[in-house]
Amino acid sequence: MKRKLLKISFLCYISNMAKTIAATESSNQITEFCPLYAELMDLLSRRWMGVILRVLINGPHRFSGIMAAIPGLSDPLLAQRLRELETRKLVERIVVPASPVRVEYKLTVAGRDLELAVRTLSDWASRWWGSDSEGDHGMATS
Repeated sequence: MKRKLLKISFLCYISNMAKTIAATESSNQITEFCPLYAELMDLLSRRWMGVILRVLINGPHRFSGIMAAIPGLSDPLLAQRLRELETRKLVERIVVPASPVRVEYKLTVAGRDLELAVRTLSDWASRWWGSDSEGDHGMATS
């Protein structure tokens, strides 16, 4: 239930953020449905996806470093998520020729471009669901 509420809140927040940005740019009209936006939200709202992006914002990480930074994330799920991010050109897998061979993951230019959105969502979570917030699940009430 909490995850569903978080996902709905996340999608509504992103949608409202996009509408606000679009409203400030008089030449850009936002439509109610955009298939690209829907596809992006589907990708980013998958379990652990936003958290993985947040870890990689701090720079390249090895698989084990990402695992250590995210308690509760399983090896197979991390591997799947990294492949999905690679497929969508948000993360680059770098093989470092050393002995033994090392593999690092880093954000691409497109992935780095999501940094503002990730930071905005992080700030939103701290503001509305942080320890100083009131109400259910840390959500402030009016």
